[in-house]
Amino acid sequence: DLGATFEKAANFGYIVVRMNSSFSEATFENGTHFSNAKFMGKADFTKVIFKDEASFGHARFKGEANFNKASFHKRAFFFQAYFYGQAKFDDSDFAFAVFRETVFTGVASFVKACFTKAYFQEASFEQGALFNYAEFKGEANFSKAKTSRESLVRFYPVPLAQPEQVKFHHLDLSRWSFLNTDLR
Repeated sequence: DLGATFEKAANFGYIVVRMNSSFSEATFENGTHFSNAKFMGKADFTKVIFKDEASFGHARFKGEANFNKASFHKRAFFFQAYFYGQAKFDDSDFAFAVFRETVFTGVASFVKACFTKAYFQEASFEQGALFNYAEFKGEANFSKAKTSRESLVRFYPVPLAQPEQVKFHHLDLSRWSFLNTDLR
């Protein structure tokens, strides 16, 4: 429901949502678990506030997943999540983002997102990713991230507050663009 507040821990683990769903503008006060959830239609988490850990580990998003302007105050856990459609995280704020081994078959958009810590190790960007104007305040790791021949990962321009803490190890950077991003 638009603007709902969940005061207690919310557990939606293993839920199967067969139609479009909306948690738009909801506030989750305590731990939120969508682990192993399956969203068959569009999943709308626009402007959602997660005040405690938000777990989407192993979740499947068959349609568009919209997390634009979401706020993750603690850990946002998308470990091995699978996005079949477009994944939108534009203007979102992450204290601690884990997208490790996450598969994005559609475009992954993190335009103007803000990351205090971000982990994208072994993530797969099959149709590309947009990190345009995103901000990385601390540690970020893209080691072993994968792209396809059809994809391009864009960092146009991206301020790196601590560039020595941003890692791009063991990956093919031929499909990555860092226009106007200072990587020194």
